[in-house]
Amino acid sequence: GRAAALAEAEARRGSLAAELDQRSAALEGAEAERIRLVGETQAREAEVEQLRAEKETLESEAEAKGAEMEAQVAAVDKERQTLQTTAESRRHALSQAEATVARLE
Repeated sequence: GRAAALAEAEARRGSLAAELDQRSAALEGAEAERIRLVGETQAREAEVEQLRAEKETLESEAEAKGAEMEAQVAAVDKERQTLQTTAESRRHALSQAEATVARLE
């Protein structure tokens, strides 16, 4: 009886040791997976931050380009206004010259 009980206890101990080894290996695997996922998450967060910075840069560039275009439009409008004023004063001078010529004839 005693030897059988001892053998049964030894078999149970061996079974529990194997189960403990199996659980330890599973725990190590889970920890390795957790570490991998943490690293992957940090890499994704870094990518997101980089994309956010790129977006801000592009928005700033677009704003600057828009302001530049507005300035160019304003410059063209001003030049058009100047040319229009010049043309009007030349038409006026021409009509005065024509009137003078008509008077002299």
